[in-house]
Amino acid sequence: MIHGSVFASVDHQRFRTLQLGEMIGFMSVSELTSSHKHKYDVIAETDGILAVLPFGEIKSESRRNPAACYRALELASKKALEVFHFNVFGHDLNPAIRHTGTTSQVKKLREFFSKNLIIKAFLKGFDRKDEKILMGALKTIEFDPADRVIRKGTFDRAVLIVAGGQLMGFGEAGQENLIYREGAVVGVEEFLRGKEWPRDIICSQPAVVCKLSYESLLDMIHQAPVSAIKIIRRIVRHQCYDYIYQHKLSQK
Repeated sequence: MIHGSVFASVDHQRFRTLQLGEMIGFMSVSELTSSHKHKYDVIAETDGILAVLPFGEIKSESRRNPAACYRALELASKKALEVFHFNVFGHDLNPAIRHTGTTSQVKKLREFFSKNLIIKAFLKGFDRKDEKILMGALKTIEFDPADRVIRKGTFDRAVLIVAGGQLMGFGEAGQENLIYREGAVVGVEEFLRGKEWPRDIICSQPAVVCKLSYESLLDMIHQAPVSAIKIIRRIVRHQCYDYIYQHKLSQK
């Protein structure tokens, strides 16, 4: 679903609202069979748009555009695994927090990326075209105090840039809490290596966060490979600088 709102219903009882980006019929696609029957009604709540890939066209389309079909099958398989895991064990396979983006901070973000000295150093070597592509790939999220940004132990392969406000990362007993202020770049190692997040991160002051997901970077590689390479270089360099800084601290 790419626009609008729908809900699932069984015996005229509404039990779930489907969000933007969710898939319908993924179990059939993941098993490459058309014999599955839908177990519930899906009813439109507002005007909307569905992107439809008929099962019979998957094989023929895979010859013309194998990368896109592989990506669709991969998404369907992951979703099927999540549903199967929840049905068996009663909890989410990866209970990462889903963030909803906003478009109300465009002007503020432009000022942030052009004036914040930390981010200007992070994006050193970027031209206007690169910055425009990066801005288009970022998801902007607003948080209120006490909102949870990241749940410890989950996998959310993304880099977070604090564009305003303040976040706090809670450590284990005996560890100091980490403060992430405006300009902080968080989650580089989790982004590069696909590791789980080691801390709960909570919003301590009203904050605006820009999120670059791994999937957005993959899309950027196809659309603007030069800009994508520049972003990867800056993220890797940031990780190297952080490693050197931590190493020097451990020697004191």
